[in-house]
Parts: sequence; C-alpha cells; structure tokens
Amino acid sequence: MTKTVMATRAGVYGHFREEGEVFEIATENHFSAFWMSEISPEEALARQATARKRAEAQRHGTETSRVDNVEIEALRAEIAEKNAEIERLMRNAPVASAEKTAADVVKMASDPGVEFMTFKAAARKLLGEATPSTKAEIIAALEDKVSQV
Repeated sequence: MTKTVMATRAGVYGHFREEGEVFEIATENHFSAFWMSEISPEEALARQATARKRAEAQRHGTETSRVDNVEIEALRAEIAEKNAEIERLMRNAPVASAEKTAADVVKMASDPGVEFMTFKAAARKLLGEATPSTKAEIIAALEDKVSQV
C-alpha cells in the first residue's frame, strides 16, 4: 500500500527530495518522521497544482510577491538617492587642474616614474593627431612648441 508524504526537509527516497516535495512511499516501513510528513492525496494534488501555477508564473515572469515589490521600490529609492548624491558631487567637484604645458610634458619624459604611454597621452593633448610615434620625436616636437612660446 502506498502512502503520500511531503518532505519537511531535504532527504533521499529513490532520489534526492527537496523540502516541500510531495511523493509516494511504497510501504509504511519507508516512512521517516525525521524528514517526512503524511498528507492526504487531496492535499497533495492541491500542493502540486499550486506549485505548477507558481512555476508557470515564474517562467512567464508574471508573479512577484508583495515583499518583492516593496524591496524593489526600496532599491529604486536608494538608487535615486545615490544618483542625486552623484549629481551633487559632480556640481561641487573642483575644476580639473590646468592643462600641462609643453615644458611640463618634456619633464615627464625624463621622469622614471612616468610610463611612456602616460607621457605620450599628455603629449597628444598638446600636439593633437600629429603626435610622433617615438619618444625622441615627441620630445623634439614638444621642445619646438616650447621655443615657439
């Protein structure tokens, strides 16, 4: 005689069963009060129908609980606060320091702590698209720019 049960916690009967899963056991001897509870066949059908509806709603994304909606609204409010703070900080941010002069960039060339690409990017801001590709050529172009001033 089979018996309809529900897993009250994870367990194994035939295969792994999760909490809340409804299944049938073959005999009374297979029943374990530690992780199973007996339910009526009608209650089992009702639980399975509810689970099917919930799974279908989740697949279609149509069901959110009231708690989910409250949490979503709280997160939206937090995002709005953060955006307002970002706007405020951007309005009050100090103006970026003045652009480097050609002489400053030439000094960067001899500084061992400055990588070549950093130096080249600073030079490109002054020389534009006509920036040479080698360090020596860039330094020469910057020195010409310094002497023109």
